[in-house]
Amino acid sequence: MHGRRLTHEDLALLAHASTRAVGEWMRGSTTPAAMSSVLNLMALLPPEDVNAVLKAWRETKMQKTKARGDLANSKSIQ
Repeated sequence: MHGRRLTHEDLALLAHASTRAVGEWMRGSTTPAAMSSVLNLMALLPPEDVNAVLKAWRETKMQKTKARGDLANSKSIQ
């Protein structure tokens, strides 16, 4: 995905949403309610706090992804 424009399919994969939902978001016909709420709350934070929140979220997500991978590997070894 790096070095090129993202497609609706790329965005759907990254957002864990359907391609149809992403298309509707892009056209403005619908808005993901939870995402709008989170963005509205983050807009109230100073930029350095936004960065800290995103960094913590990214680290947590990576840890969960690694844990799932470790679990899947341990099951395939048995």
